[in-house]
Amino acid sequence: LSLFKSYAINLIKWKPAGFFKIVIFGQGRTGSTLLEDLLCSTGYFTKNVELLAARHGERKHPFQYIQRAANSQGDINFIFHLKIHHLTTDISIPVVPSIFLQRMKIYGWKIIYLSRQNQLKHSLSSVYANKRERYNNRSREKVQKIDVNCEEFIRLSKWRERNDAKERKALMGIEHLKLVYEESLQDSSVHQATADRILEYIGLPSKPVITSYHKVITKHPKEIIMNYNEFYTMCVEKGWDKYLVKC
Repeated sequence: LSLFKSYAINLIKWKPAGFFKIVIFGQGRTGSTLLEDLLCSTGYFTKNVELLAARHGERKHPFQYIQRAANSQGDINFIFHLKIHHLTTDISIPVVPSIFLQRMKIYGWKIIYLSRQNQLKHSLSSVYANKRERYNNRSREKVQKIDVNCEEFIRLSKWRERNDAKERKALMGIEHLKLVYEESLQDSSVHQATADRILEYIGLPSKPVITSYHKVITKHPKEIIMNYNEFYTMCVEKGWDKYLVKC
C-alpha cells in the first residue's frame, strides 16, 4: 500500500469500546514526561513521548500519522505529547493548531493541557536543562551552578509567553482537562490525586502510580545562578521578581 492509503485505512480503522487515546498538550518543561510516566505506571498505557518532534523527521501529514500510530498499537490505550511548535514551525506546511485539536476531539482523543504558573522558573528550567544537556532527572544528582545569559533568558521567556497565548487560543471552545504543574505535579504528594483525576476524566478506574523522575531544580535560583545579582536586576526590570518569591 502507498503511504497515503496506509494513512487513510488507519484513519478510519475500528477500535474496540474502552480504547482511549490521550494527548498531553503543552510546552516543554511543564511536566509532560513525568505525567506520561505516572500514567504509564498504571499499566493502562505505553510510552510514545513526542511523536511529532522534528528530531524524528518531518511528518507531512501529522494528523494521519498520529491516528495511524494509535490504531497500529493494538488494543493498548495510546498516549503521546504534543507541543504547539510541532504543528507550526517544525514542519514545512504548518497546521492550524485549533483545527488540529478540534479534529482530534472529533476522532475521540482526550486532551490534557499542561501549563506552569511560575513563568520565571519555567524558563529557568529550560536554561538549566540545556546547560546540563539533560532534560529529565532520574537520580538525585548534585545541583550544578550555572551562568545565565540575561538577554537570551528574556528572549526565551517572551517566546514562552507567546506560546502560552497561542495554546490558550488553540484550545478555545474545545473540551480538555487543564492541569497546572505547580498544583498537580511539582509535589510528589499530589501525583496519585492527579492521576486519579485524569483517569476519572477519561473513564478508567484508579490505579496506584509511581515514578523514578525527580525535580531538576530544587533550590532557589540564588543558590544555582552564579551571576544572580545581574539576574535579579533583570527580574526587577521585567516585573518577574514576584516569581522569585515562589521559587
